[in-house]
Amino acid sequence: GASIQQVRTKAGTANWVAPETWSIGVIAYLLLSGKHPFTGKTVEQAQKVKTANFVTEGKHWKGVLADGKGCVQALQKIPM
Repeated sequence: GASIQQVRTKAGTANWVAPETWSIGVIAYLLLSGKHPFTGKTVEQAQKVKTANFVTEGKHWKGVLADGKGCVQALQKIPM
């Protein structure tokens, strides 16, 4: 099995990391809004990812139905 160190090793980028469900949420966010959910410098961006700090309001989201927003929000919850 994987050691604790292997599990904690960073892989991917702030916008594209596992678990897969969360990554699907990032892709859905990108497809629906046309922009990445987490922006900023690397450290800022990592903190936003850790806390699932993203918005589904504003000009990029005007034409998106509440169901689409809810789906993105549900997919981007950080699993415990």
